[in-house]
Amino acid sequence: MHSQGLCKASGRCNAIGYTNFNLNNLVLRTDNSPQYIAKGFKHTARLLNIPHEYIVKQTPDDNGDIESFHNSLKTDYIRLNDLESYEDAKELIEYASNEYNPVSST
Repeated sequence: MHSQGLCKASGRCNAIGYTNFNLNNLVLRTDNSPQYIAKGFKHTARLLNIPHEYIVKQTPDDNGDIESFHNSLKTDYIRLNDLESYEDAKELIEYASNEYNPVSST
């Protein structure tokens, strides 16, 4: 799944497919990283009917919400844990995502 520390497009596609919440009105906003401009990623987003938009290059402030989440993820979870495998990281990120953005049962 990882190549030189970067997640391949197939990994991002799997992340899109993993959800336990309502996807209505979801718009996926990403930067222009290779995994997000890959044909496989774009194809999967279209198959799942997820609108996808890109931020303008060199403008990380346009994606402030996710930048803030990534900072919290690194500071509050990743740096505090000894992750020995991809599965460890996956479980921790899923836990952190659910804790950071709890899904309302109403």
